[in-house]
Amino acid sequence: MAYSSVCAMFKNPFYYGKIRFNGQLYDGTHTPLITEEEFEKVQQIIDPLHTTRPKNPDTNFMLRNLFKCGECGFAITAERKYKTIKKTGERRAYIYYHCTGKNKKIKCTQPRYHVSEEVLVKQIKEKLAKFTIAPDFYKLAIEALAQEEDEVIAKYQANTLAHTRAIEKAQQAINNLRRMRYNGEADDDSWYFAEMKTLEDKLETLQGKRNEAEYKARNWREVANETFTFARYAQEHFDSDNLEKQRTVVRRLGVNLTIKDRTIEFTPNKYFVPIEKMNEQISQQESMVRTEKIQEENTQKSKNTPVGVLAIPDESTSTLDLNTSWLRRLDSNQWPSR
Repeated sequence: MAYSSVCAMFKNPFYYGKIRFNGQLYDGTHTPLITEEEFEKVQQIIDPLHTTRPKNPDTNFMLRNLFKCGECGFAITAERKYKTIKKTGERRAYIYYHCTGKNKKIKCTQPRYHVSEEVLVKQIKEKLAKFTIAPDFYKLAIEALAQEEDEVIAKYQANTLAHTRAIEKAQQAINNLRRMRYNGEADDDSWYFAEMKTLEDKLETLQGKRNEAEYKARNWREVANETFTFARYAQEHFDSDNLEKQRTVVRRLGVNLTIKDRTIEFTPNKYFVPIEKMNEQISQQESMVRTEKIQEENTQKSKNTPVGVLAIPDESTSTLDLNTSWLRRLDSNQWPSR
C-alpha cells in the first residue's frame, strides 16, 4: 500500500465507530476497532499540526443521533433550554428532543412535539425492565448454555456433513456433464449450457448452506452468551454515569429506533421477546401467590386456626425450562427479518 493510502485509512473515522454523511459524523451501529482517543493520537503522529476540535458540551446529549422520527423518518434533534426558577433564582437546564422537520416531501406534524430527555429515559428504563434477567437466572442460563452446546454443535455439524455430501454429488454431476461434452455426447449447445447453469446454481446454493451451517456452529455460543449478558447487565449500564455505555444499551435495544408523539418505538431483538414473556409469567405467578396468600389468611382468620404454608412456584425450575427451550432456537441472526 502507498503511504498516502495508509494515511487515508488511518484518517477514516469509521474505525472508531463513526460514519461520515453529508459532512457530518454520526454514530455507527458497528463495533469500533479503536477508541476515539487512539484515533486522535494517530492523527497527531501523521500530522503534528493536527488539533482536536474541542467538543461542545452543549451538544453531547445522551440520545443524540440514535432515533428517527416515526412519522417522516428524518432525524430527531436535541437542544438544551434554560429556565430560571422565580422563587430561588436558580437557572436550570432542560434537554428536549424533537423532529428536525426537514423532510420536504412529507408535511410532518412531529416538530411541534418536544419531549424531555427525562421522559425518554423513563420510557427506556421501563423497556429495559421487561428485557432484564435476574442474576440467578443468568447463572442458570449460562449453565444450560454449556449443557446445550455439545448437542447444538453436533446438530450443526451433521447439517454441514449432509451439505458436504450433496456438494460432492453436484460436483460429480458437473464433471460427468463436461465429460459428455468432451466425448461428443452432449453436442446440443442450448441443452448443455442450460443443464450446466442449473447444476452450477445448485452447487452455489449448497455451498452457501454449508458455509452458513459452519458459521452457526462456531457462532452459536457467542450469540447466546452475548444475548444473556446484555439482558443481565443492560439496566445496570444504563443507570451508570458512563455516556458511551448508556448509548450502547439504547442502540442494542433493537432496530428502527423512532420517536413519535413523544413515545419511543422500536423492533426489539427477537431474543428479548422470550425474556419479556418470562418476566410477565413470573410477575403473574407472584401476583397469584400474593392473592392466594391473602385469601388463605382471611379464611384461616375466619376459622381461627393457624395459617397453612403456601406452595410458592419454583421460579428457578420454570425459568430453566424456558431457558433450555429458548436456547434451541438460537442462531447467528439476532435481528428480526425486515
